[in-house]
Amino acid sequence: MDTPRIGGTYHFLIVGIDGYSSRETRLAGCVNDAEAVVEFLAECGMDNQELSQGLFLAPRDSQIRPYPFALPTRKNLVDRLETIAAKAGADDHVWIFYSGHGTQRIHSDPNSMAVFEALVPLDFDDGGADLLYDFELARLLAQIGARTRSVTLILDC
Repeated sequence: MDTPRIGGTYHFLIVGIDGYSSRETRLAGCVNDAEAVVEFLAECGMDNQELSQGLFLAPRDSQIRPYPFALPTRKNLVDRLETIAAKAGADDHVWIFYSGHGTQRIHSDPNSMAVFEALVPLDFDDGGADLLYDFELARLLAQIGARTRSVTLILDC
């Protein structure tokens, strides 16, 4: 594919999580999906260093990966989104791809009930403290969207 890059800087957050800690939560194919996105973007002329700065993978133990990556912990994902929000310019482009578990948590008190949706980072705990909640993601996306109009978000969870 010989697609020219559009002007501006490209910022990436590409996440694939197969290797959750318990056998019951492990997935297959999320890391492959994330790497397929990387390969597609590389074929479109994206710089490998730019891509690897935004690549967060959690392969299962036996998987060997061809790309350098960081672990998709909650802190790493939030830090990357905050970095993108701080650096993105008006003519820049942001690509966010997530393939891993999603979940819902019900919060109820005597006066109301709310359902929160969340992405499940590698280091989640069953109590929900380490989830990336929808309202947090919305806040971070709003910060990014205030700086650039070119944001692509794909969630496979």
